[in-house]
Amino acid sequence: MGARANRTEAHPTGTSSIPGSGECSCDDRSHDMEIMIRMETRIKVTDQEKLTLLYERFRDVCLVEKEVWKEIFMPREVTQGPVRTNIQDRYEVEIDDCEVEDALDANIPRGSQSLAAAIQEYRAHISFYRKT
Repeated sequence: MGARANRTEAHPTGTSSIPGSGECSCDDRSHDMEIMIRMETRIKVTDQEKLTLLYERFRDVCLVEKEVWKEIFMPREVTQGPVRTNIQDRYEVEIDDCEVEDALDANIPRGSQSLAAAIQEYRAHISFYRKT
């Protein structure tokens, strides 16, 4: 309760703070809700079938962009109803070792098979997170 009381005291007139100033608005509940809405949830992909598709997509995007790409898009999986190809899920690519990223980057000019082999070798260091 002390933290909430301090925030309210900081704005005794009941006015909101300047957006982006780092200060909270007087209405704590709406501020907390606003933060929750802005927060993106990351869900680590562990399904092997989905990972196989993501590694292939990652390879293709890196080849097209000519560099290791940290974000990829995949068509959204639909289990029922009409399939809409214009709706995609966004995935964050996380590589936990700079040397692995450098090795992948070095294999891009060597072509699809070389990059695919490097991705296969370093799979343990590459993670995908679906953003919601």
